[in-house]
Amino acid sequence: MSPGEVLRVRWSTFTGLAAEDPEIARYVDDAVAKQTARQAIHMAAVGRFDCRQRVATFLLELALRIGIKAPCGGVEFEMPLRRTDMADYLGLNADTLSRTMSRLRATGLLSHPERHRALVRDFEALTALTPAAQSLMALYGNASSGNASPGRA
Repeated sequence: MSPGEVLRVRWSTFTGLAAEDPEIARYVDDAVAKQTARQAIHMAAVGRFDCRQRVATFLLELALRIGIKAPCGGVEFEMPLRRTDMADYLGLNADTLSRTMSRLRATGLLSHPERHRALVRDFEALTALTPAAQSLMALYGNASSGNASPGRA
């Protein structure tokens, strides 16, 4: 995990700032809308997708949210969860998650250059594995148009 800071603000102070500055209000509205959309995608994935689709959805979301273009091509990102936590988040048991990740590595789509890092070698192939790709692209930006996180340096 990356270090961060938390600022505690009274609700009355926050609402006063939002009332005075429409940019703050818009930022909060956008953040709440994005979080609601993320939750809807996650609920659909856990409730309706098979294990490969769930893992692909999770990896695609990470690639779009925190991924950077890797020097060797593809999109690289830090894995923010341990394998057991990832399995719990996806509603899978750890063995099923492990087999699914192994299959993705065997196809060459995914590799782990370091213990807690993942490299998606074929971004387009990953998007083809998840029914949520279009929703995720709309939420985080379309990689093919250069608006998505994988374009970050």
